[in-house]
Amino acid sequence: MNLVDPKGMMFTERSMKYVNRVVSFSHERIAELFTAKEQLTTMLKLRKLNPRFSKLIEKVFSSIDKSIKEFRATLKEIGILSDSNQLYDITTGGIIDQNGGYISDTNYEHSNNSVLISLADNNIFTIAHELKHAFQFEIGQINFTVGPYSTIDKTDEIEAYVRGEYFGGPHYEKLPSMYNHLPDGPIDFNLLGNYLIENPNELGRFIAGSQIKYAVRVNGITYSTEGKTR
Repeated sequence: MNLVDPKGMMFTERSMKYVNRVVSFSHERIAELFTAKEQLTTMLKLRKLNPRFSKLIEKVFSSIDKSIKEFRATLKEIGILSDSNQLYDITTGGIIDQNGGYISDTNYEHSNNSVLISLADNNIFTIAHELKHAFQFEIGQINFTVGPYSTIDKTDEIEAYVRGEYFGGPHYEKLPSMYNHLPDGPIDFNLLGNYLIENPNELGRFIAGSQIKYAVRVNGITYSTEGKTR
């Protein structure tokens, strides 16, 4: 049984087993965190916790609330992707990196105008990480291209790694070296100028005339090298 209703949704059928893993995990963790919070509250009322640890207890409550907020945000973002008119797809295999290994990747598939997540492993934190990138594209935070018009920066990757950490992923004090070439950010589509954003026809012509593959989503419409697609 799907945890996200597939009727009219813009995840491909093969994506659902991955999406539902993230949805299910999020619901389970929210329930567990609320239970932990209730237990701590009860212990405080019964004075079973030493008042000397009040600052520590406050930090625990704050950490629980922060985690609940993150899992709720995950569910909200997946809901937005589900309601989008942009097609999102998930497959396995990953892409080959500069060292000859395989890494997960989210990019625009120009052959069928879909956003394709290609997973190099089956870890749930990898799925959550890449779904974050899909959401960043959905809201126009990142685009998919190469060269000077790319709006992917280190803050986008930090967001994705933080999301993955809530799903059991590793903690990084700083981003892996493979991201050293990215600008610090935050930058977004405004790099191309507000004029293009405020004049969609000009935006479409700009992208269609580009010499490189390009895709960006602005105000619920995807513009790609192939033209306005959604």
